[in-house]
Amino acid sequence: LDRIFEGQIRPDDVLVDVGCGVGRVLNWWLANAPGQRIIGVEFDADAAAAARKRLSKHSNVSVLTGDASEVIPEDGKLFFLFNSFFGLNTWQAFCDRLVETRRGDTRLRVLCHNCVQLDVFRASGAWDIEVIELGGDPVPFGRMAVIQMRANA
Repeated sequence: LDRIFEGQIRPDDVLVDVGCGVGRVLNWWLANAPGQRIIGVEFDADAAAAARKRLSKHSNVSVLTGDASEVIPEDGKLFFLFNSFFGLNTWQAFCDRLVETRRGDTRLRVLCHNCVQLDVFRASGAWDIEVIELGGDPVPFGRMAVIQMRANA
């Protein structure tokens, strides 16, 4: 996570972990981005409830239950996603919803670790995309896409 978020978090970002599970990334943000508003979004109701309960003492953290394309926080600025659990239709719905609700918001960024559905964002024409190799030795950490909304989207 250090490599993924290095230089990516801005002081006024509202951080959103899409597919937060029980809160691994939320925990990292609590330790490394103290005081920032943190939101987890989790489809699995049991995992969301566990994360919500465990992190309830942190007033800057909330956990939403539902489909990421339907419960996107309107004030989210930095979204983190890991590709493995999303199918093409979910990626398309998520991308479309961001474009519909946040068109031209250049502060909006999506960090996607191992993003194999990157063509969904490319096809929309609303995003600038940079792919970064995260390195790692002896085991590589893979690639991350930094996806930022264009002003003229």
